[in-house]
Amino acid sequence: MVVMWNDAADDIEKLKEDDIVKLKNGSVRDNSGRTEIHLSEPGNLEINPEGITVEVSERANSQFPAAQRKKIKELLETDQNVEIFSTIVQIFDPKFFEIDPKTGKRIKQDDPKPANVGYGAVLNLFVDDGSDNVRVVLWKNQILNLLKCSEDKLLEYKDNPTGFETVKTDLLGMMVKLIGRVSKNQMFDRLEFVANVVLTDVNPEEEIKKLDEQKSALAQEKPVEKNEPVKEEPKVEEPKKESTPPSVEDEDGLLSLEDLEDLDEE
Repeated sequence: MVVMWNDAADDIEKLKEDDIVKLKNGSVRDNSGRTEIHLSEPGNLEINPEGITVEVSERANSQFPAAQRKKIKELLETDQNVEIFSTIVQIFDPKFFEIDPKTGKRIKQDDPKPANVGYGAVLNLFVDDGSDNVRVVLWKNQILNLLKCSEDKLLEYKDNPTGFETVKTDLLGMMVKLIGRVSKNQMFDRLEFVANVVLTDVNPEEEIKKLDEQKSALAQEKPVEKNEPVKEEPKVEEPKKESTPPSVEDEDGLLSLEDLEDLDEE
């Protein structure tokens, strides 16, 4: 995993799959047992340097499998690389925090402040896919992907939060594909989704087709053993139950909880 900060993050738009990259002056960090390279000033990235080739083994490729598509109700605390397709049903105001522009680290209350202070951002929203809903955490780069705006435009909402109200209205009902990992919020004892990728240009028909294909593949993974006759279970008539309308969350319920936690950069 390579994390790119500030001006270095602009290089992400230049990258495409199978590019060779050369990183200079990065720093190595441990993130819950996973090694990451963080790149900010004075670090830099060179794309497809002349005369350099890299052979990637099958074993290396297997370490980064494609994201597994799941419904929200199927999410587990241990999920690290999952994909959900859902609709935005509630969105909160972005929160901004000071960072050191050279390191990209968050400046906490007791930390010394550099001469120039930068700003990071975090945004929380709720999505629903018909099976359940989950709170999603977006950091700055993924906020920019969702809003399709520049960093300068995003920072305008720091001093003018009322200007974000129209944005929230426009985002409600938007279908999004999210790829990321699941995290347990100990304070509220609930699972949350930390998005590493946000895709808004999605085709609902194609996504439904993908779900149907995955269901068919799962069904084929459980073949009937040969030479074993399949026993048909006797059909039992179940008493008819009166249908009940689906429950509706109260205004003070799950979908209207304000995000009051002090979220640390992950």
